[in-house]
Amino acid sequence: MRQQALPRPAQTVRNVIGMGFDILLDRGRRGANLRMALVLGSFALAWTLLTLGNLQNVTASTWLTALPFPLGPAIDLGGAFFAPGVLIHMVPLAAGLWLGNRIAAHYLSDLLELEQFSVAAHYLRASLIGIGYDVLRVDTGELGSLDLKHPLISIGGPGYLQVNLGFAAVVEDIDGIPRVIGPSASTFIHGFERLRDAVDLRDQLRNVDEVRAVTRDGIEIRAREVQMVFRVFSGGKPRSLADPYPYSEEAVRRLAYGQAVTEEGPRKWTENLKDLVSREIMAFVSDLTIEEFMALQPTRELILGERGGSMQIDRAASTTRPLHIPRRQLTERFHTPEARRRLQDEGLELAWVGVGTWEVGYRGGADEPETLGETLIGAWLDLQRARQAHSPEPMEDKGIQIEGEVARALFSKMLDEWQGIEAAGSRCQRMLTVLHESLRDLFVQRLSGQGDAPPAGVRAALDHLAQLARAQEAGGGA
Repeated sequence: MRQQALPRPAQTVRNVIGMGFDILLDRGRRGANLRMALVLGSFALAWTLLTLGNLQNVTASTWLTALPFPLGPAIDLGGAFFAPGVLIHMVPLAAGLWLGNRIAAHYLSDLLELEQFSVAAHYLRASLIGIGYDVLRVDTGELGSLDLKHPLISIGGPGYLQVNLGFAAVVEDIDGIPRVIGPSASTFIHGFERLRDAVDLRDQLRNVDEVRAVTRDGIEIRAREVQMVFRVFSGGKPRSLADPYPYSEEAVRRLAYGQAVTEEGPRKWTENLKDLVSREIMAFVSDLTIEEFMALQPTRELILGERGGSMQIDRAASTTRPLHIPRRQLTERFHTPEARRRLQDEGLELAWVGVGTWEVGYRGGADEPETLGETLIGAWLDLQRARQAHSPEPMEDKGIQIEGEVARALFSKMLDEWQGIEAAGSRCQRMLTVLHESLRDLFVQRLSGQGDAPPAGVRAALDHLAQLARAQEAGGGA
């Protein structure tokens, strides 16, 4: 059966009445102020009307007539408000209001199982007429560290929430709709809004002694002394002095409502970070083959060692010693779109990763020899050695080494010639001759294809040395 629509005026009146009730029963400060104004206004109006109606029964005292104007009439009018004929009506009215408030407070205390009646009375005054709002300070990311008996936690609003820098709070209204409150000096929470959780926005460092993971081709990798720093997902907002702890409201809600539930109850997200460290390390290693993993190690540090001034490869030591990957390079490898999305789904982002050492082993049965990892590493080292030997850098080092040997031989020869001649003039002439001959021989070798091409200007230097030698001979060698 269809309901008959109300006439337009009746519908308007109904809407106005509904709006009035919404304002009157509002759970915020506006509703509380309106209710206090209605209570005090009604009480004052009733008192005033009773006083005006009782004025004919009030007889002015003779001593009031002696007081100057307007003091005498003012005292006379004020006394009329406390005349017995007025108080006989106002006292029961005030007592009824007081008694109703006490009964409501007792009912609230029994309903919410509060230990102290004063808490219920104080909460009732704040929620009804906005007097004495409670204040709760959030200075920790652990809800259990706060006073759980505080009315804003045990009952809910109205009240004020003070959130310290580096933290965020999630409050939930009577309909279960959450609201995120960031660092603030004071934020009003409405009636029956309860503190759902507190979230620490600061960096969270977690250490794990050892994590075992397996590469894509089945080689076991052990990461030791793993460190990871997580923080609440910032939503792409940069850190600044004005906003040192940016956050995404969606991320804060995920952390508050996405807690794992165990036998002991909900498990705080900060308690899951160690498991998260292990999960991320295993996911990182499982995406790589052993060759791709070894390629993360700086090549010189991994395959080269100093031996007698020359760089040689120590294959036996390299296959067994722990590996180290620089923190910045490792962190960049962890910042893949998949890893970011995986952490973002949990409301987090990764700041940096640090691993003390990596050890490569073999994941097999108890009777299988653990040599597969060393074999693969050795083969990879041989490949890197071949690449290193044919790279321009070692060839350049070899050329520098040859030139150094030539220079040492030249200086040694010149020193021997100098010590074998006593006359100063003969020494200078001989030095010029030796230098000219050595440079000429080296020039001829380079022209014949032995070594790099001679640098420009060598021929001019040879001509200049020849002229100096001839000039020395013409001078008589004195």
